[in-house]
Amino acid sequence: MKKLGFLEKARMIVKVALRYSSQHCASLAALDRPYRRTWDDPNKEGRLISSSISITPCGSLYKVYEATYHDGQLVNEETRLATYGWHSNGHLIEIAGTRYWIIDSLGESLYVDDYNDEDLRSFDVYVRM
Repeated sequence: MKKLGFLEKARMIVKVALRYSSQHCASLAALDRPYRRTWDDPNKEGRLISSSISITPCGSLYKVYEATYHDGQLVNEETRLATYGWHSNGHLIEIAGTRYWIIDSLGESLYVDDYNDEDLRSFDVYVRM
């Protein structure tokens, strides 16, 4: 295998840093968008349930606001605090909770991974509104 020269190594490092920073910036920009998920109520035929998530910066933390609607009527709203992690991709980790919000800036979606004390896990996909 051919040894890389100093300039080739430096060029590779710059390429990696630029790609990493552009993905990080795209994830941060995706946090400003609201996301929505809609599904049919399994208990009542024809009833539509939707949930929306919006994320706002709050100092070095983020507030994640989630509202749930049944046929357009607000039935539940929750606000959680989260920290932002960027070591592999953009994601939020709930403080004192069990949720992860994973940002897919390319697919313009938000994945919500939630697990509870009974080892039940749910994974929901929200799309950009």
